Amino acid sequence: MPRLHGQSLGLVRSMLINNSFKRGCLLTCALCSFSLPLHSQGLPELVAMAVQGHPSIAAANASINVAHAGVDTANWQYYPNASISVENAYANASDPDYSGDDLVTRLSVEQPLWQWGAIDAGVTLAEVQVVVEQARKRQQQWQLAESVIDAYGKWLASYLNMRAWEVGLEDHEALLQQVAKRVKQGVSAQIDLALAQGRVAATEAEYLASKTSLQSALLELSQLTNADLLSGKLADHMSSPQAIDLQASKAASLLANPQVQVAQAEIRLAEQQLLEQQASLKPALYLRAEHQINSFSNSNASPRTRVFVGMRGSSGAGLSWQSRQRGSEALLASKRANLQTAQQAAEQAIESLEITSQSLDLRLHSLIMAMVNSEDVASSYGRQFLAGRKSWQEVMNSAREKVQMQVQISDLEAAYLVSSWRHELFTKGLGFAQINATDKAVQLSQETLN
Repeated sequence: MPRLHGQSLGLVRSMLINNSFKRGCLLTCALCSFSLPLHSQGLPELVAMAVQGHPSIAAANASINVAHAGVDTANWQYYPNASISVENAYANASDPDYSGDDLVTRLSVEQPLWQWGAIDAGVTLAEVQVVVEQARKRQQQWQLAESVIDAYGKWLASYLNMRAWEVGLEDHEALLQQVAKRVKQGVSAQIDLALAQGRVAATEAEYLASKTSLQSALLELSQLTNADLLSGKLADHMSSPQAIDLQASKAASLLANPQVQVAQAEIRLAEQQLLEQQASLKPALYLRAEHQINSFSNSNASPRTRVFVGMRGSSGAGLSWQSRQRGSEALLASKRANLQTAQQAAEQAIESLEITSQSLDLRLHSLIMAMVNSEDVASSYGRQFLAGRKSWQEVMNSAREKVQMQVQISDLEAAYLVSSWRHELFTKGLGFAQINATDKAVQLSQETLN
Protein backbone atom coordinates (compact mmCIF):
# COMPACT_ATOMS: atom_id res chain seq x y z
CA MET A 1 0.00 0.00 0.00
CA PRO A 2 1.20 3.60 -0.47
CA ARG A 3 2.93 4.87 2.64
CA LEU A 4 2.79 8.47 3.82
CA HIS A 5 6.31 8.13 5.13
CA GLY A 6 7.56 6.84 1.78
CA GLN A 7 7.20 8.42 -1.65
CA SER A 8 4.21 10.48 -0.55
CA LEU A 9 6.34 12.26 2.01
CA GLY A 10 8.85 13.33 -0.59
CA LEU A 11 5.97 14.76 -2.57
CA VAL A 12 4.69 16.60 0.47
CA ARG A 13 8.09 18.09 1.18
CA SER A 14 8.52 19.29 -2.42
CA MET A 15 5.08 20.88 -2.28
CA LEU A 16 5.95 22.63 0.95
CA ILE A 17 9.06 24.14 -0.63
CA ASN A 18 7.68 25.13 -4.01
CA ASN A 19 4.34 26.86 -3.29
CA SER A 20 2.11 28.53 -0.74
CA PHE A 21 1.02 25.11 0.49
CA LYS A 22 4.17 25.43 2.60
CA ARG A 23 2.50 27.81 5.03
CA GLY A 24 -0.53 25.63 5.66
CA CYS A 25 1.39 22.36 5.89
CA LEU A 26 4.58 23.40 7.63
CA LEU A 27 3.63 21.31 10.64
CA THR A 28 2.64 18.44 8.38
CA CYS A 29 6.23 18.37 7.19
CA ALA A 30 7.33 18.19 10.80
CA LEU A 31 5.26 15.05 11.17
CA CYS A 32 7.25 13.44 8.43
CA SER A 33 10.82 14.39 9.25
CA PHE A 34 11.17 15.39 12.91
CA SER A 35 13.41 13.39 15.21
CA LEU A 36 12.54 13.46 18.92
CA PRO A 37 15.22 15.05 21.10
CA LEU A 38 16.01 13.99 24.63
CA HIS A 39 13.58 15.24 27.30
CA SER A 40 11.12 16.35 24.64
CA GLN A 41 7.36 16.30 24.88
CA GLY A 42 6.67 13.99 22.00
CA LEU A 43 3.99 11.33 22.12
CA PRO A 44 6.18 8.62 23.76
CA GLU A 45 7.17 11.02 26.52
CA LEU A 46 3.56 12.07 27.08
CA VAL A 47 2.48 8.44 27.34
CA ALA A 48 5.29 7.76 29.80
CA MET A 49 4.18 10.73 31.91
CA ALA A 50 0.60 9.45 31.98
CA VAL A 51 1.30 5.79 32.75
CA GLN A 52 3.72 6.67 35.53
CA GLY A 53 2.13 9.71 37.16
CA HIS A 54 -1.63 9.27 36.79
CA PRO A 55 -3.54 8.83 40.09
CA SER A 56 -5.08 5.57 38.88
CA ILE A 57 -1.58 4.09 38.61
CA ALA A 58 -0.87 5.02 42.22
CA ALA A 59 -4.00 3.09 43.17
CA ALA A 60 -2.84 0.13 41.07
CA ASN A 61 0.57 0.19 42.77
CA ALA A 62 -1.18 0.13 46.15
CA SER A 63 -3.13 -2.95 45.06
CA ILE A 64 0.14 -4.63 44.05
CA ASN A 65 1.61 -3.84 47.46
CA VAL A 66 -1.44 -5.40 49.10
CA ALA A 67 -0.94 -8.52 46.99
CA HIS A 68 2.75 -8.70 48.00
CA ALA A 69 1.69 -8.47 51.63
CA GLY A 70 -0.62 -11.40 50.93
CA VAL A 71 2.38 -13.43 49.74
CA ASP A 72 4.19 -12.70 53.01
CA THR A 73 1.09 -13.73 54.95
CA ALA A 74 0.81 -16.98 53.00
CA ASN A 75 4.48 -17.83 53.64
CA TRP A 76 3.99 -17.34 57.37
CA GLN A 77 1.57 -20.30 57.33
CA TYR A 78 4.60 -22.62 57.29
CA TYR A 79 5.55 -21.37 60.77
CA PRO A 80 4.14 -22.40 64.18
CA ASN A 81 0.94 -20.81 65.38
CA ALA A 82 1.05 -19.57 68.99
CA SER A 83 -2.16 -19.23 70.98
CA ILE A 84 -3.39 -18.62 74.51
CA SER A 85 -6.68 -19.50 76.16
CA VAL A 86 -8.04 -18.51 79.56
CA GLU A 87 -11.22 -20.30 80.63
CA ASN A 88 -13.36 -20.00 83.72
CA ALA A 89 -15.62 -22.98 84.42
CA TYR A 90 -19.05 -22.73 85.99
CA ALA A 91 -19.91 -26.34 86.84
CA ASN A 92 -21.99 -28.26 89.39
CA ALA A 93 -20.08 -28.79 92.64
CA SER A 94 -20.76 -32.51 92.39
CA ASP A 95 -19.14 -32.74 88.94
CA PRO A 96 -15.89 -34.74 89.49
CA ASP A 97 -14.33 -33.43 86.27
CA TYR A 98 -14.52 -29.84 87.55
CA SER A 99 -13.67 -30.26 91.21
CA GLY A 100 -10.39 -28.36 90.91
CA ASP A 101 -9.57 -24.79 89.90
CA ASP A 102 -12.20 -22.57 88.33
CA LEU A 103 -9.69 -20.72 86.09
CA VAL A 104 -7.34 -22.57 83.71
CA THR A 105 -4.78 -21.00 81.37
CA ARG A 106 -3.26 -22.79 78.36
CA LEU A 107 -0.32 -21.62 76.26
CA SER A 108 0.18 -23.61 73.06
CA VAL A 109 2.31 -23.66 69.92
CA GLU A 110 1.06 -25.67 66.93
CA GLN A 111 3.21 -26.59 63.94
CA PRO A 112 1.60 -27.94 60.76
CA LEU A 113 3.35 -31.11 59.59
CA TRP A 114 1.40 -32.08 56.49
CA GLN A 115 -1.57 -30.39 54.84
CA TRP A 116 -1.72 -32.11 51.46
CA GLY A 117 -0.30 -29.07 49.66
CA ALA A 118 -2.82 -26.60 51.09
CA ILE A 119 -0.12 -24.21 52.31
CA ASP A 120 1.81 -24.51 49.05
CA ALA A 121 -1.38 -23.81 47.13
CA GLY A 122 -2.06 -20.79 49.33
CA VAL A 123 1.39 -19.36 48.66
CA THR A 124 1.07 -19.93 44.93
CA LEU A 125 -2.41 -18.41 45.04
CA ALA A 126 -1.01 -15.28 46.69
CA GLU A 127 1.83 -15.08 44.16
CA VAL A 128 -0.61 -15.38 41.27
CA GLN A 129 -2.68 -12.62 42.84
CA VAL A 130 0.40 -10.39 42.50
CA VAL A 131 0.57 -11.33 38.82
CA VAL A 132 -3.11 -10.49 38.41
CA GLU A 133 -2.66 -7.08 40.01
CA GLN A 134 0.38 -6.39 37.83
CA ALA A 135 -1.60 -7.34 34.74
CA ARG A 136 -4.46 -5.09 35.83
CA LYS A 137 -2.01 -2.24 36.34
CA ARG A 138 -0.64 -2.80 32.84
CA GLN A 139 -4.19 -2.83 31.52
CA GLN A 140 -4.79 0.51 33.22
CA GLN A 141 -1.55 1.84 31.72
CA TRP A 142 -2.61 0.55 28.31
CA GLN A 143 -5.96 2.36 28.57
CA LEU A 144 -4.18 5.54 29.62
CA ALA A 145 -1.79 5.19 26.68
CA GLU A 146 -4.73 4.84 24.30
CA SER A 147 -6.37 7.90 25.84
CA VAL A 148 -3.15 9.92 25.49
CA ILE A 149 -2.74 8.86 21.85
CA ASP A 150 -6.34 9.85 21.09
CA ALA A 151 -5.97 13.15 22.95
CA TYR A 152 -2.71 13.85 21.14
CA GLY A 153 -4.51 13.23 17.86
CA LYS A 154 -7.20 15.74 18.83
CA TRP A 155 -4.55 18.27 19.77
CA LEU A 156 -2.64 17.70 16.55
CA ALA A 157 -5.74 18.00 14.39
CA SER A 158 -6.78 21.18 16.20
CA TYR A 159 -3.28 22.65 15.94
CA LEU A 160 -2.91 21.90 12.24
CA ASN A 161 -6.45 23.13 11.58
CA MET A 162 -5.73 26.36 13.43
CA ARG A 163 -2.62 26.89 11.34
CA ALA A 164 -4.57 26.07 8.16
CA TRP A 165 -7.34 28.53 9.02
CA GLU A 166 -4.73 31.12 9.99
CA VAL A 167 -3.12 30.82 6.57
CA GLY A 168 -6.55 30.81 4.96
CA LEU A 169 -7.45 33.97 6.86
CA GLU A 170 -4.27 35.65 5.62
CA ASP A 171 -5.13 34.65 2.05
CA HIS A 172 -8.70 35.92 2.35
CA GLU A 173 -7.55 39.20 3.90
CA ALA A 174 -5.11 39.65 1.01
CA LEU A 175 -7.97 39.07 -1.44
CA LEU A 176 -10.11 41.55 0.52
CA GLN A 177 -7.41 44.20 0.21
CA GLN A 178 -7.09 43.43 -3.49
CA VAL A 179 -10.79 43.79 -4.23
CA ALA A 180 -11.08 46.87 -1.99
CA LYS A 181 -8.49 48.61 -4.16
CA ARG A 182 -10.32 47.54 -7.31
CA VAL A 183 -13.64 48.84 -5.95
CA LYS A 184 -11.97 52.11 -5.04
CA GLN A 185 -10.56 52.29 -8.57
CA GLY A 186 -14.01 51.51 -9.98
CA VAL A 187 -13.02 48.30 -11.78
CA SER A 188 -14.89 45.90 -9.44
CA ALA A 189 -18.45 45.93 -8.12
CA GLN A 190 -19.36 46.67 -4.52
CA ILE A 191 -20.87 43.20 -4.24
CA ASP A 192 -17.42 41.70 -4.78
CA LEU A 193 -16.19 43.59 -1.72
CA ALA A 194 -19.18 42.38 0.31
CA LEU A 195 -18.45 38.80 -0.74
CA ALA A 196 -14.82 39.12 0.32
CA GLN A 197 -15.80 40.65 3.65
CA GLY A 198 -18.25 37.81 4.31
CA ARG A 199 -15.65 35.18 3.48
CA VAL A 200 -13.08 36.86 5.77
CA ALA A 201 -15.60 36.87 8.62
CA ALA A 202 -16.48 33.20 8.05
CA THR A 203 -12.82 32.20 7.88
CA GLU A 204 -12.06 34.14 11.05
CA ALA A 205 -14.91 32.33 12.81
CA GLU A 206 -13.44 28.98 11.80
CA TYR A 207 -10.03 30.12 13.00
CA LEU A 208 -11.40 31.10 16.41
CA ALA A 209 -13.31 27.81 16.66
CA SER A 210 -10.12 25.89 15.93
CA LYS A 211 -8.33 27.81 18.71
CA THR A 212 -11.08 26.78 21.14
CA SER A 213 -10.76 23.16 20.05
CA LEU A 214 -7.01 23.40 20.53
CA GLN A 215 -7.41 24.66 24.09
CA SER A 216 -9.88 21.88 24.88
CA ALA A 217 -7.59 19.18 23.46
CA LEU A 218 -4.59 20.61 25.32
CA LEU A 219 -6.56 20.59 28.58
CA GLU A 220 -7.50 16.94 28.08
CA LEU A 221 -3.88 16.04 27.35
CA SER A 222 -2.67 17.97 30.41
CA GLN A 223 -5.13 16.18 32.67
CA LEU A 224 -4.06 12.77 31.40
CA THR A 225 -0.37 13.50 31.86
CA ASN A 226 -0.85 15.44 35.10
CA ALA A 227 1.36 18.20 33.68
CA ASP A 228 1.01 21.77 32.45
CA LEU A 229 1.56 21.48 28.70
CA LEU A 230 2.04 24.22 26.14
CA SER A 231 1.05 23.91 22.50
CA GLY A 232 4.22 25.65 21.41
CA LYS A 233 6.44 23.12 23.13
CA LEU A 234 4.37 20.22 21.82
CA ALA A 235 4.66 21.64 18.32
CA ASP A 236 8.44 21.95 18.70
CA HIS A 237 8.68 18.22 19.46
CA MET A 238 5.95 16.85 17.24
CA SER A 239 5.95 13.07 16.84
CA SER A 240 6.08 11.26 13.52
CA PRO A 241 3.71 8.54 12.31
CA GLN A 242 5.08 5.05 12.85
CA ALA A 243 5.73 2.54 10.09
CA ILE A 244 3.14 -0.25 10.19
CA ASP A 245 4.47 -3.79 9.86
CA LEU A 246 1.68 -6.09 8.75
CA GLN A 247 3.69 -9.28 9.33
CA ALA A 248 3.17 -11.16 12.58
CA SER A 249 0.84 -8.45 13.85
CA LYS A 250 -1.69 -10.89 15.30
CA ALA A 251 0.85 -12.87 17.30
CA ALA A 252 2.50 -9.69 18.53
CA SER A 253 -0.84 -8.20 19.56
CA LEU A 254 -1.70 -11.31 21.59
CA LEU A 255 1.58 -11.02 23.46
CA ALA A 256 1.22 -7.30 24.10
CA ASN A 257 -2.50 -7.08 24.85
CA PRO A 258 -3.04 -6.53 28.60
CA GLN A 259 -6.61 -7.82 28.47
CA VAL A 260 -5.23 -11.17 27.33
CA GLN A 261 -2.61 -11.01 30.08
CA VAL A 262 -5.27 -10.35 32.72
CA ALA A 263 -7.39 -13.24 31.43
CA GLN A 264 -4.40 -15.59 31.53
CA ALA A 265 -3.49 -14.53 35.06
CA GLU A 266 -7.08 -14.97 36.23
CA ILE A 267 -7.09 -18.52 34.84
CA ARG A 268 -4.08 -19.38 36.96
CA LEU A 269 -5.73 -17.71 39.94
CA ALA A 270 -8.88 -19.82 39.50
CA GLU A 271 -6.76 -22.98 39.12
CA GLN A 272 -4.92 -22.30 42.37
CA GLN A 273 -8.16 -21.53 44.18
CA LEU A 274 -9.49 -24.92 43.08
CA LEU A 275 -6.32 -26.71 44.23
CA GLU A 276 -6.38 -24.96 47.59
CA GLN A 277 -10.01 -25.87 48.11
CA GLN A 278 -9.42 -29.53 47.26
CA ALA A 279 -6.46 -29.71 49.65
CA SER A 280 -8.46 -28.10 52.46
CA LEU A 281 -10.92 -31.02 52.44
CA LYS A 282 -8.22 -33.47 53.55
CA PRO A 283 -7.25 -33.84 57.23
CA ALA A 284 -4.16 -31.89 58.28
CA LEU A 285 -1.40 -33.46 60.40
CA TYR A 286 -0.04 -31.22 63.16
CA LEU A 287 2.26 -31.13 66.19
CA ARG A 288 1.20 -29.11 69.23
CA ALA A 289 3.09 -28.25 72.43
CA GLU A 290 0.92 -27.06 75.32
CA HIS A 291 1.65 -25.58 78.73
CA GLN A 292 -1.26 -25.61 81.23
CA ILE A 293 -1.56 -23.60 84.42
CA ASN A 294 -4.12 -24.93 86.95
CA SER A 295 -6.53 -27.77 86.35
CA PHE A 296 -10.29 -28.02 86.33
CA SER A 297 -10.10 -31.50 87.93
CA ASN A 298 -7.29 -31.00 90.49
CA SER A 299 -6.84 -27.82 92.46
CA ASN A 300 -3.39 -28.93 93.65
CA ALA A 301 -2.01 -29.64 90.18
CA SER A 302 1.24 -27.96 89.25
CA PRO A 303 1.79 -26.46 85.75
CA ARG A 304 2.12 -29.18 83.13
CA THR A 305 3.63 -29.27 79.61
CA ARG A 306 2.35 -31.71 76.98
CA VAL A 307 3.05 -32.54 73.33
CA PHE A 308 0.31 -33.70 70.92
CA VAL A 309 0.37 -35.14 67.43
CA GLY A 310 -2.99 -35.18 65.73
CA MET A 311 -5.10 -34.78 62.62
CA ARG A 312 -7.81 -32.24 62.02
CA GLY A 313 -10.21 -31.74 59.15
CA SER A 314 -13.58 -30.26 58.29
CA SER A 315 -15.81 -30.43 55.24
CA GLY A 316 -17.85 -27.39 56.23
CA ALA A 317 -21.58 -27.16 56.76
CA GLY A 318 -23.50 -30.08 55.27
CA LEU A 319 -22.47 -30.76 51.70
CA SER A 320 -21.33 -27.19 51.09
CA TRP A 321 -17.95 -28.48 49.92
CA GLN A 322 -19.63 -29.90 46.83
CA SER A 323 -21.20 -26.53 46.05
CA ARG A 324 -17.85 -24.82 46.52
CA GLN A 325 -16.22 -27.38 44.23
CA ARG A 326 -18.78 -26.83 41.48
CA GLY A 327 -18.49 -23.07 41.90
CA SER A 328 -14.70 -23.16 41.57
CA GLU A 329 -14.88 -25.38 38.48
CA ALA A 330 -17.47 -23.08 36.90
CA LEU A 331 -15.30 -20.06 37.69
CA LEU A 332 -12.32 -21.71 35.99
CA ALA A 333 -14.40 -22.49 32.90
CA SER A 334 -15.60 -18.89 32.84
CA LYS A 335 -12.04 -17.53 33.00
CA ARG A 336 -10.97 -19.79 30.13
CA ALA A 337 -13.87 -18.51 28.05
CA ASN A 338 -12.85 -14.95 28.93
CA LEU A 339 -9.37 -15.67 27.56
CA GLN A 340 -10.77 -16.81 24.23
CA THR A 341 -12.95 -13.70 24.09
CA ALA A 342 -9.97 -11.45 24.86
CA GLN A 343 -7.83 -13.14 22.20
CA GLN A 344 -10.54 -12.77 19.57
CA ALA A 345 -11.04 -9.12 20.51
CA ALA A 346 -7.29 -8.47 20.23
CA GLU A 347 -7.13 -10.07 16.79
CA GLN A 348 -10.19 -8.18 15.55
CA ALA A 349 -8.83 -4.90 16.91
CA ILE A 350 -5.50 -5.22 15.11
CA GLU A 351 -7.17 -6.25 11.86
CA SER A 352 -9.59 -3.32 12.02
CA LEU A 353 -6.74 -0.96 12.84
CA GLU A 354 -4.70 -2.12 9.87
CA ILE A 355 -7.66 -1.67 7.52
CA THR A 356 -8.25 1.81 8.90
CA SER A 357 -4.58 2.72 8.54
CA GLN A 358 -4.48 1.61 4.91
CA SER A 359 -7.64 3.57 4.15
CA LEU A 360 -6.27 6.71 5.81
CA ASP A 361 -3.00 6.38 3.93
CA LEU A 362 -4.75 6.08 0.57
CA ARG A 363 -7.14 8.95 1.30
CA LEU A 364 -4.29 11.16 2.45
CA HIS A 365 -2.29 10.41 -0.67
CA SER A 366 -5.29 11.29 -2.85
CA LEU A 367 -6.00 14.51 -0.96
CA ILE A 368 -2.40 15.62 -1.29
CA MET A 369 -2.66 15.16 -5.05
CA ALA A 370 -5.92 17.09 -5.02
CA MET A 371 -4.29 19.83 -2.98
CA VAL A 372 -1.63 20.28 -5.65
CA ASN A 373 -4.37 20.78 -8.21
CA SER A 374 -6.24 23.14 -5.88
CA GLU A 375 -3.12 25.29 -5.50
CA ASP A 376 -2.70 25.44 -9.28
CA VAL A 377 -6.39 26.25 -9.77
CA ALA A 378 -6.30 29.05 -7.20
CA SER A 379 -3.25 30.62 -8.83
CA SER A 380 -4.76 30.25 -12.29
CA TYR A 381 -8.10 31.76 -11.24
CA GLY A 382 -6.31 34.77 -9.79
CA ARG A 383 -4.56 35.43 -13.09
CA GLN A 384 -7.68 34.75 -15.16
CA PHE A 385 -9.71 37.14 -13.00
CA LEU A 386 -7.27 39.93 -13.75
CA ALA A 387 -7.60 39.03 -17.43
CA GLY A 388 -11.40 39.12 -17.17
CA ARG A 389 -11.95 35.40 -17.83
CA LYS A 390 -13.02 34.42 -14.28
CA SER A 391 -15.45 36.00 -11.85
CA TRP A 392 -14.53 37.25 -8.39
CA GLN A 393 -16.81 34.62 -6.84
CA GLU A 394 -14.84 31.87 -8.59
CA VAL A 395 -11.62 33.30 -7.15
CA MET A 396 -13.12 33.38 -3.65
CA ASN A 397 -14.48 29.86 -4.04
CA SER A 398 -11.07 28.53 -5.04
CA ALA A 399 -9.51 30.17 -1.96
CA ARG A 400 -12.16 28.64 0.29
CA GLU A 401 -11.76 25.23 -1.32
CA LYS A 402 -8.00 25.39 -0.77
CA VAL A 403 -8.24 26.02 2.97
CA GLN A 404 -11.03 23.46 3.39
CA MET A 405 -8.93 20.85 1.67
CA GLN A 406 -5.97 21.71 3.89
CA VAL A 407 -8.20 21.19 6.93
CA GLN A 408 -9.20 17.77 5.57
CA ILE A 409 -5.55 16.89 5.11
CA SER A 410 -4.79 18.03 8.65
CA ASP A 411 -7.57 15.82 10.02
CA LEU A 412 -6.29 12.84 8.04
CA GLU A 413 -2.71 13.53 9.14
CA ALA A 414 -3.80 13.42 12.78
CA ALA A 415 -5.98 10.35 12.24
CA TYR A 416 -3.15 8.51 10.50
CA LEU A 417 -0.70 9.39 13.27
CA VAL A 418 -3.17 8.12 15.90
CA SER A 419 -3.74 4.93 13.92
CA SER A 420 -0.02 4.25 13.49
CA TRP A 421 0.76 4.82 17.17
CA ARG A 422 -2.19 2.67 18.23
CA HIS A 423 -0.75 -0.07 16.02
CA GLU A 424 2.60 0.45 17.75
CA LEU A 425 0.88 0.09 21.12
CA PHE A 426 -1.14 -2.95 20.04
CA THR A 427 1.87 -4.86 18.71
CA LYS A 428 4.69 -3.70 21.00
CA GLY A 429 2.88 -2.76 24.18
CA LEU A 430 4.21 0.12 26.23
CA GLY A 431 7.82 -0.46 25.22
CA PHE A 432 7.76 2.58 22.92
CA ALA A 433 7.17 4.74 26.01
CA GLN A 434 10.22 3.19 27.71
CA ILE A 435 8.06 1.31 30.22
CA ASN A 436 9.55 -1.87 31.63
CA ALA A 437 7.60 -4.70 30.02
CA THR A 438 9.34 -7.64 31.68
CA ASP A 439 7.18 -8.05 34.76
CA LYS A 440 5.53 -11.33 35.67
CA ALA A 441 2.36 -10.51 33.76
CA VAL A 442 4.22 -10.28 30.46
CA GLN A 443 6.29 -13.36 31.25
CA LEU A 444 3.12 -15.27 32.03
CA SER A 445 1.61 -14.14 28.73
CA GLN A 446 4.62 -15.34 26.76
CA GLU A 447 4.79 -18.67 28.59
CA THR A 448 1.10 -19.35 28.06
CA LEU A 449 1.15 -18.55 24.35
CA ASN A 450 4.29 -20.63 23.83
